[in-house]
Amino acid sequence: MSPLDRHSLRLALTMALSLVLSYGLSYPLPYLTPIFVVFLAANPEPPMKPRALFLLLLVVTVSLALGVLMVPLLQHYNSTGVLFVGLGLFLSMFLTIVRGKRVLGMFLIIGLTLVSAAGYQSYALATVVISSLVLSIATAVATQWLVFLFLPGLPTAPDATPRGREDDELEAAVSDTGDVA
Repeated sequence: MSPLDRHSLRLALTMALSLVLSYGLSYPLPYLTPIFVVFLAANPEPPMKPRALFLLLLVVTVSLALGVLMVPLLQHYNSTGVLFVGLGLFLSMFLTIVRGKRVLGMFLIIGLTLVSAAGYQSYALATVVISSLVLSIATAVATQWLVFLFLPGLPTAPDATPRGREDDELEAAVSDTGDVA
């Protein structure tokens, strides 16, 4: 089995297992778990370590809690709240595009828009959204660990080094002149 086939099978099994677990454990929003599997397991790398999972869950919880903090501002001072949400969206886009922190930027956007909109309707709805997002991320990583036990990544060969720029320049020079010597 080629490494790409192995990775495709690992991603499909992780998505299926995470969906079965999230529906079987009756999560509030079970369809979010496969989405996070795609975000977190799309790269053909080993799954994150438990410490990295804990830090990710902590960062996600804090960034989603920012949306809950925006709710009183949106309820009592509408224009100021909308300006703060716009400023937060600008900051999250800056983190995503310029700094390359796409996961953090995505969760800041979710926290500022989805959680604050849900919290504007009901505080209980905002806590359900936050808890389901955190549970979905934890389930996605746990199923990735489980599937990676059965389908580990293949070690890379030491002779499979990428070609350097000198090789490309040498080929271009030979093809331009037509001389092989």
